[in-house]
Amino acid sequence: MAEVKQLVARTFIEFGARGIFTLRETLFLHHGKCLAVAYRADGLSAVWRCEEGISEFRNAEGNVLRTLSLPEEEKSSSEAA
Repeated sequence: MAEVKQLVARTFIEFGARGIFTLRETLFLHHGKCLAVAYRADGLSAVWRCEEGISEFRNAEGNVLRTLSLPEEEKSSSEAA
């Protein structure tokens, strides 16, 4: 998940976030399995859907800015977590 957090931080910076050191991370678990991880900083948000390996980035108004699919090796490493 560290790779995902780094990707989110870099993407937030691309969209103008300056308070990246205040990046908040919220895990959504079900019976110990990661369903999603939400990130927030400077009015931007991102949700990484663990099983699909997809991150969706939104601005403060909720508009989708970008959707990224993560490489297979990152998806499989999250399943082992």
